[in-house]
Amino acid sequence: MISKNQSRRIALLHERTVIARELHDSLAQALSYLKIQVTRLTKTQEKEKYELQQPIIDELKTGLDAAYRQLRELLTTFRLKMVGEGLEAALEKTIEQLADQSNMQFHLNFKISEVPLSPMEEIHLLQIAREASQNCVHHSQGNNAWISLTLGADKHVELLVKDDGIGLSNSRDKLNHYGMAIMQERAKHLHGELFVEDSKPGGAEVKLVFRPVGGTQNY
Repeated sequence: MISKNQSRRIALLHERTVIARELHDSLAQALSYLKIQVTRLTKTQEKEKYELQQPIIDELKTGLDAAYRQLRELLTTFRLKMVGEGLEAALEKTIEQLADQSNMQFHLNFKISEVPLSPMEEIHLLQIAREASQNCVHHSQGNNAWISLTLGADKHVELLVKDDGIGLSNSRDKLNHYGMAIMQERAKHLHGELFVEDSKPGGAEVKLVFRPVGGTQNY
């Protein structure tokens, strides 16, 4: 039989493994994106197509800013000790930070307290919610953002982030494409689907649907 001390050590080792994997994956994604932009920039230099360089330089700046922000947020996430405090506390902290940085009002509807999520699932959910919420702040021109986490009848978890802003048709070119790619990658890790579309009567929404590891349990 495993003692309490052994259980704590196993939980701590598992948490450290999750943190190490997430840091590695996030940094690898960021560096891969930046490497692609550098390759593009090099080709324009070789072909002397200097007029094409500024958009690539802008992409590099955006990628660097996003990578730095993501790393800072990951460190904040790990300080919250998600295994102990939970996803809801981390989301509330995120909302508090974004509200301080903008004029938007954030509304959280957290209805999955009884769903057994793994630490990695919690991290992916939190990071997708953060990225989508930041898009609301930077691109929506809206006044309100709603973040909801609910459980469907088919045992699938649904994350929905929506705003009352101008919608995608008016802001698509200004969206953080790097951030969108990262959200799609996280959705794949969860074996879920990510939908980004206009919402009715106005605004935009990001919806993630996935079946958690504990989805076969009775809850």
